[in-house]
Amino acid sequence: MGIQQIDEEIWLKVGVEIPEAAEEPFLGALGEWTSRGVEVLTDGTRPVVPALESMPPCWIRLSLYGRPNEIEELQYVMYEALSLLKSLFIAPDTSRMLPVEAVEPGWRDRWKSFFHVTQVSPRLVIRPSWEQYTAKSGEYVIDLDPGTAFGTGGHATTRLCLVALDALIAKGAPEPRVLDFGTGSGVLAIAAAKLGASVVVALDNDDEAVGVATENVAQNNVARIVSVANTPLEQISQQFDIIVANILGAVLVKLRDVILSKLVGGGTVVLSGILQEEAQQVAAAYVAGGMQMVSRRDEGEWSALELRAPE
Repeated sequence: MGIQQIDEEIWLKVGVEIPEAAEEPFLGALGEWTSRGVEVLTDGTRPVVPALESMPPCWIRLSLYGRPNEIEELQYVMYEALSLLKSLFIAPDTSRMLPVEAVEPGWRDRWKSFFHVTQVSPRLVIRPSWEQYTAKSGEYVIDLDPGTAFGTGGHATTRLCLVALDALIAKGAPEPRVLDFGTGSGVLAIAAAKLGASVVVALDNDDEAVGVATENVAQNNVARIVSVANTPLEQISQQFDIIVANILGAVLVKLRDVILSKLVGGGTVVLSGILQEEAQQVAAAYVAGGMQMVSRRDEGEWSALELRAPE
């Protein structure tokens, strides 16, 4: 299960639309994760690029190209760079991720054959809509397609969070209340609901991601448990037993106090989107905030931290 050996001819692209004034900050942020070349199309090219006709004036479209087995990583770096600019008010909320596209329309359906049913944790399986799968005893299936919002289980940070959620809910108190901060596609919120959470709040500052997550929640029949919104975290009045945040390490440190204010005594935070070289710094910030380090999981260059609040 997973992504099969790639076809040398298949190339996909993932992109964003942002104001032209945000180009340099975006490329600077993107450069923290990848040195890959970025295609930049401006509104000045509209006469020869019909696809740009729907863009607002003085906006640009930036794209990264990759093979099917690279696209989740490319989505991740684009999503994180865009989220950082939005959090710093450099890019407006109307900036958006674009759907994954095949380089040539004739390949649009063909690339789907490279994405398959994937076991992402002991009890969680992710299934694209074009594949059949019957859950084994004790398994929970999440129906999810690669699309505009980040998070289909193909990226290490998502998998690390899913493994942590699976273990936490299996051994913890029944029916926990869960906050998914930076929900993207909604995969973590959906997983929490299927694993037994009683209430899940999924937040994202990207309107496109909120729309995609809402659709995915409905598709997975967990809308009675999961609510999706772009409400700022500061405005959320509830507290939660588990908070999972798969965002930038620097943003996790910056928002430590507001994140921890939403956690009940004895509750757990799962933090990811953290490069291994950042993990110690992020962990130290949360320990200084009163949390107790429980575990650290690593995969590739990425880390996820699990910390518990005192009772």
